[in-house]
Amino acid sequence: MKNRTIVTGRRQFLTGGVALGVAAGLGATPLFRAQAADPIKIGMLTVLSGNFSPIGEDMRRGAQLLVKQTSTINGRPVQLLIEDSEGKPAVALRKAGKLVDDGAHVIFGVFSSGEIVALAGAAEKIGVPIITTNSATSRATGELCNKLLFRTNPNDDQMLRATTAWLKTDEKARKGNWYMIGHDYEWGRGACAAFKKFAGDQMGVNIVGENYAPLDTRDWSTYIDKIKASKADYIWAPIIVSVVTDFITQARSFGLLDQTKMVAVSGITDSQLAAVGEAAKGVYTASWATWTIDTPQMKKFDDVYWNEFHTVPGFQAIVTYAGGGLVFDGLTKAKSTSPADIVAGLEQASVDGPYGKLTMRKEDHQATLPAFIGEVRPAAANGYGAKWAVYPIHTATPQDTTVPIAETGCKGL
Repeated sequence: MKNRTIVTGRRQFLTGGVALGVAAGLGATPLFRAQAADPIKIGMLTVLSGNFSPIGEDMRRGAQLLVKQTSTINGRPVQLLIEDSEGKPAVALRKAGKLVDDGAHVIFGVFSSGEIVALAGAAEKIGVPIITTNSATSRATGELCNKLLFRTNPNDDQMLRATTAWLKTDEKARKGNWYMIGHDYEWGRGACAAFKKFAGDQMGVNIVGENYAPLDTRDWSTYIDKIKASKADYIWAPIIVSVVTDFITQARSFGLLDQTKMVAVSGITDSQLAAVGEAAKGVYTASWATWTIDTPQMKKFDDVYWNEFHTVPGFQAIVTYAGGGLVFDGLTKAKSTSPADIVAGLEQASVDGPYGKLTMRKEDHQATLPAFIGEVRPAAANGYGAKWAVYPIHTATPQDTTVPIAETGCKGL
């Protein structure tokens, strides 16, 4: 089967019995003990082919590292089944069905917002809990909320709450002129709509223009000319991260980034940052995580990740690892591997991840967690060979990012 991977957990890498606070193998119930010989199968959907495969590769590595560190859950071996969604909603639906046919007890990962919207509509038919660690459309845990659907990464509304918390501390950015340039699909438009709502309507930030580009855009010259003509001081740019490097390179060569500050929404993958190099200097990111976060847990994670893969962890690797830890904690707390019991376990899940604590909210199945505004700078001396890195300039706490249930659009589970 093309791009099919099976990983079985074997050993712990980190001290303390569990990986960075991931609860595994604790408090086994009699039912779990009785089934100890049977693996818990965790299905993963990610994108492993096409333009966006660097993102999917980071996601896969984060999941594989977690499973390798955590050999059992409640006495049962963990098996990871990985399928390539190709970044296409129709393929994601088909591969989700295949994972269920192969015995997956849960499905996690999910690269894009388009994919999670499709999976949300088919959740009851799929029949097992679906946990996205990467898609950001607020609709998934908002108007499309479903008993079987969970998210462990920040959604668009949470990221905008993080962004407005930063804007309150930065008068120049708050009073500047902003231009929105996004990809023309679920996430790009949703992230811009959130910026309009939280920054524009509620804070009075001046938005001087907006434009949306097809997902396969490589020549950004027309869009760059429009942004320059608008005399924007800042750019809000929800552009898929493995394409954002094309925009950055061209915007720098056209002189746009010499006069206008760009905010790369959801960040820049570290593999792409390495490729684009100095052209990204000074670019801001509204991001979920970065390997430079100064916590003991992140340093430990960075070292283990480097030893395993000989590269710095991209932020999707970090959030997949942390989100997977939340899934593992939910499975640990479940009374069995029935979908209903796993849902009940996930609704109680929490984990101390590399970049902070993640806690699942029962009411809408959206994790509460921190988020970060960062800036691309030359990397400080490190043992990983990184020349450029994203450094946090503002940290938003879970309290900053949490959206009241009444404002999510979720009408109940």
